[in-house]
Amino acid sequence: MRIGQFYLQSYKIQEFKYHECWKHIFDTDSAFITNFPNIKKLIQIGLIIPLPNANVERIFSQQKLLKNKLRNKMSLESLHRFLMILINGPELEEIDYKSAYEYRRFIMKERRFENIDDNTNM
Repeated sequence: MRIGQFYLQSYKIQEFKYHECWKHIFDTDSAFITNFPNIKKLIQIGLIIPLPNANVERIFSQQKLLKNKLRNKMSLESLHRFLMILINGPELEEIDYKSAYEYRRFIMKERRFENIDDNTNM
């Protein structure tokens, strides 16, 4: 019997996931790591490297949309904040634009008062 079949006998195929499979193998056979140290290294590397890179490509695509030739002087901090909003923020259909507009107006009004106070203190 092949070693892979031996380890997967008690593991249901419907539940098969890469990391769970190797955890199952390591938990069932404590000598596996000592018998196959190179395979252990390969598994560790395989578990670290993300297989799908669609998320990374999506982020670079959004970065390209944000930081284009017209906005090439955008700071890294601003770019980071915009990307975090794009990636983790709500869908466009879920945004309450009226509240966002009112909040922005409030912030701008506060800034104007701060500037007036700074100028009068000089």
